[in-house]
Amino acid sequence: MNAHPNAVIPAAQASEIQARAQSVAIGDEGETVEVWEYFAENIDDFATAKTIVDHFSENPKLLDSKELDLHGLFVRAKLTIKRQQIAYAQAQEAMRKARESSRSVLGVVRSFTVFVKSLSTAIQTNPTPAAIACSVAVMLWFR
Repeated sequence: MNAHPNAVIPAAQASEIQARAQSVAIGDEGETVEVWEYFAENIDDFATAKTIVDHFSENPKLLDSKELDLHGLFVRAKLTIKRQQIAYAQAQEAMRKARESSRSVLGVVRSFTVFVKSLSTAIQTNPTPAAIACSVAVMLWFR
């Protein structure tokens, strides 16, 4: 189209050009695809699903399209978000259990190791209290 740069475009033609420009997206391989087709293809991506849900939550009247099944897209996006939330919660729970397990087993082993080292150092520094404690333990044992 070889139009003069200062030419006035009729309003109907301008809105058609604007609508066309807004209805395309760049696909994963650099191809041009319809925006809603792109959204449908990438519905399992959390960011895409969240964008769709936010968009239609803010503009519910836009769901009433005779050309596109936007209700289906909206519900699929909500399902994707719910699945991601469940997966996140499960991952958090697994991490919590791993931390507790680590604390219970490794924590006890570490504490016991530190205790034995400090006891060994105390005995090497001053063996008298350890000898008295051992003597008392032997006397209580045979009592």
